[in-house]
Amino acid sequence: MLFDRQNGSLSNLTKYDQVASVLPWTYAGNVVIPWRTQESNMIAFSADGRQIALGGKDSQVRIFQLTAEGKSVKGTIPIVLDIGENEEFSALAFSPGGEWLAAGTVNGKVYIWNLPEGKLSFVNQDQSSLVKKIVFSQAGDYVVISNFYDTGIYRISDDQLRKINSISYGIAIAYAIDVTPRGDLLATSRGDGSIWLQSLPSGIVIGRVSSTQLDVSSLSFSQDGSLLAARSIDKSIDVWQINTEASIAPPIKLVSTIQSFGYAGPLAFSPDNRYLAAETEGGEVVFWSLPDEELFIISPIFSQGVVYDMVFSPAGGRLAELLRNKIIVLDTP
Repeated sequence: MLFDRQNGSLSNLTKYDQVASVLPWTYAGNVVIPWRTQESNMIAFSADGRQIALGGKDSQVRIFQLTAEGKSVKGTIPIVLDIGENEEFSALAFSPGGEWLAAGTVNGKVYIWNLPEGKLSFVNQDQSSLVKKIVFSQAGDYVVISNFYDTGIYRISDDQLRKINSISYGIAIAYAIDVTPRGDLLATSRGDGSIWLQSLPSGIVIGRVSSTQLDVSSLSFSQDGSLLAARSIDKSIDVWQINTEASIAPPIKLVSTIQSFGYAGPLAFSPDNRYLAAETEGGEVVFWSLPDEELFIISPIFSQGVVYDMVFSPAGGRLAELLRNKIIVLDTP
């Protein structure tokens, strides 16, 4: 049973002592992309779901092309973007139109490629710490870059990357950070357990809530930005509903709390907001059906190994899991 900490009562209960139902998704017959090292740790889908970018610790970004139906990979050799320096990537993002690909590093650098021309257009060195998140605006005219201490918004032109705003988190670092896929909202968790919601590119604070008395270790927006999942260090997950158009009601409302002992790793909403995906400590991916408040797994049940990253394609229909030595691309209903 689950305890709603915000209201001090039992709410949105889910029984975790029962056997999880099986989703009609399967690993069999799906795309498996071998990975030659054990050091890949970051993936990103293009907006149309036909490209997957992979970044790791070898200073290279590899782009794999999927066929139109998504059943196989075009060719065996990926497109390789090499920065020629000793860097480890910590964030990746395609622009919605597919013209840009950005990669952030643990040393605070951001590299932005013009994909149609196949050239490195910008190198940004403004970041003071590891790059946590990169998101392009829906129009692709600006890019949001977040690190532990601040978030910068940069206007993009053909020959210039110009900072138009900088949002500081104050004297403390942000424990967790996420930006909506549209690039219009920033969520950060602070040391007191609070979550701040700010409009982008202005940085105006539109909401602040106390998710828990514990630190929030993970934040994840849904594809449309209407939901925000916040996982605390006790592994419980709060799901918040966001309504930035509300004039009277609070813009953030707690709608569910999931007690997820034994679950860790990345969080991801399906594009239709039906499922919230997470990884178990044993390496299995599980799904909470938010409308039905039920727990599901994928069939067949077997451990794939630790999932370093996990992402749904923006248009739906595919889920990519990044494991130690391969990427699995699942077809989803």
